[in-house]
Amino acid sequence: MGIPNGLIDQIRLRARIEDIVARYVPTLKKKGNNFTGLCPFHKEKTPSFIVSPDKQIFHCFGCHAGGNVFTFVSKVENLSFPESVKMIGKLVGIDVSEGENTSDDEYYRINDFAMRLYNKFLYDDAGLSALNYLTERGVSEESIKNFRLGYAPDRWDFLKSALFKKKADLDKASEISVLVKKTRDDGSIHYFDFFRNRVIFPITDRYGKVSAFGGRVIGEGDPKYLNSPETVIYRKREMLYGYEQAKNEISSLKRAIIVEGYLDVIGCHQVGIKNVVAPLGTALTEEQVRFLSKSAEEIVLLFDADSAGFNASLRSIGVAKDVNVRVKVALLSEGDPFDFAVKKGMRELLLLIDSALDKDDFSIAYAVKDIKTKGVKHSVSSIFEIAKNISYDTERESFFKKAAPFLGTDYISLIRDFSKTNTVSRPKAVAVEKEEIAYIDRCYKDLDELLVNCPALIAKAAFDFSENKPDSVYGSIFEKLVHIFSENEGIEPADFFNYFEGEELNYISKFISKKIVNEDYDRSYNEIYLSMRTFIIRKKIDYYIRLLAKDPSEEARLELESWKREERKLDDYLEKIRGTQPKSEVLGAF
Repeated sequence: MGIPNGLIDQIRLRARIEDIVARYVPTLKKKGNNFTGLCPFHKEKTPSFIVSPDKQIFHCFGCHAGGNVFTFVSKVENLSFPESVKMIGKLVGIDVSEGENTSDDEYYRINDFAMRLYNKFLYDDAGLSALNYLTERGVSEESIKNFRLGYAPDRWDFLKSALFKKKADLDKASEISVLVKKTRDDGSIHYFDFFRNRVIFPITDRYGKVSAFGGRVIGEGDPKYLNSPETVIYRKREMLYGYEQAKNEISSLKRAIIVEGYLDVIGCHQVGIKNVVAPLGTALTEEQVRFLSKSAEEIVLLFDADSAGFNASLRSIGVAKDVNVRVKVALLSEGDPFDFAVKKGMRELLLLIDSALDKDDFSIAYAVKDIKTKGVKHSVSSIFEIAKNISYDTERESFFKKAAPFLGTDYISLIRDFSKTNTVSRPKAVAVEKEEIAYIDRCYKDLDELLVNCPALIAKAAFDFSENKPDSVYGSIFEKLVHIFSENEGIEPADFFNYFEGEELNYISKFISKKIVNEDYDRSYNEIYLSMRTFIIRKKIDYYIRLLAKDPSEEARLELESWKREERKLDDYLEKIRGTQPKSEVLGAF
């Protein structure tokens, strides 16, 4: 059963699109009647993303994304339309319940139970080894509580027995890998614990629900860290460890700090630097960077001082190159972020973070780090490899200007040598609308644009434009507008985004976002109608002129004269519309 249209309208009317968008676009600022900011859907330096509070829509003039508040949340959160309605409903205090239980609820209940059990056992006598490991490592009692750390004992059935007593679904527990399910040769099914003899780090999603776990072995054993595999509720490319604890500080400071491991996150939080998160067992992903860019304008990569940390920083810069966020790199002089934070404290760590290098400076430092041992030619080659991935000539020139002093040359020589031996990838040109659109098609395009901004005219258009509909996207949009209006005469412009998708949705977005100043909708409508009628009549006049040239019959001559009189009448009407005569006189002609 779908969400009732009345409830959707209620949510849309209560939700202010500028407030919802501001949660994801930290650069959004008021400009005149609208808000502008850097688009969250493509990388740009000059804001082309517009939010209109009056129309309750958004539109990007760069990538042409657009829609209403539901469209925005669907796109930015990768949600279906019903999911976006439910999410916005929660934000504005309207409950959207369709009577169904979410199939994922049992998974989250199992994980939450496991987290509480592991946390409780950490303080059991049998958990002393794990507690000692954490305290000796420097983890405080407050951090254990804040991150809800725990301990899974070295037993095969610790969690399984507890879940069995709770009458939990053991199959579901195995689906999210807190248990492992085995079928023996005799057909019997057995379950045993996935995590054993490990400190447990619960991993939560952006809403604070426990989605997975990480486990660090106590003592010797392989692997040192064991993480939950991906499941129906855990997609590690999209999640970040510590985000639940860091999200408010990230939004407040507009800066996110990326470290490598669980303890690195905990150590930074422990000394008071709380805008810190970590990827989950993999290198930083573009999905994670895009997610952070919704609340942060700057990301600082804080990695170990060793070569692995250096290489991880370089890879992460590449991941972020297409996202609207500044990326900087801070490399530690010694140890890892946890040890540095605990030993040297908040002040020294902040000094290091605040002095982070921007991506160009760091890339150059990487390229010339072996210049003394491998020579200038090797470093120049490294600089050119980096420059290949810079799409814009102006950015590449700036990069060469910074690199030239390190290479003992001038940037003009670098540009010249680079252009001789390298080809670069350039941004794809934005497709522009073809100029050869048929006249009728152009009329329907103008008509569609008018109708989505003034739905009250759709009923009239359904009669006046019942013929000559083009077999194109504009004709298809017109037919849908008529159908939508017939079912909901009280429809508002922003509602149309709920009914279109794909190419048609892109056109709807352009039509509604176009700024119409003091638009006289009735006059515009009459002009479109008369222009199209005049075009059709002139085609008929051309036909009869050609016919008379072949067969000068009286019948053809009378038809030609009749169509010419009709043409002159329509021309007069058009002159009145395009001139200064009052609208009421023109409309009286109809």
